[in-house]
Amino acid sequence: MLDHDGGVAYGVLKKGFSQDFFRQEVEARRQAEQLGLPVPALEEVNRDTGWFRERYVDGTPLNRLSDPVVREQ
Repeated sequence: MLDHDGGVAYGVLKKGFSQDFFRQEVEARRQAEQLGLPVPALEEVNRDTGWFRERYVDGTPLNRLSDPVVREQ
């Protein structure tokens, strides 16, 4: 879920999805941040109810850019 006005995004564990997947996602994000990789920092995580909040990054994902030259740049 996106909160444009607040500048944050929420990741939510959907009903029927694995809690393990959620835990792995949070751990991978924390490891990436520790390694200095350019990922939005997790601001808050609630493992019990299955959600996290991160800074919203405005942009187009590389896999959605049709021009390969622009994508490479």
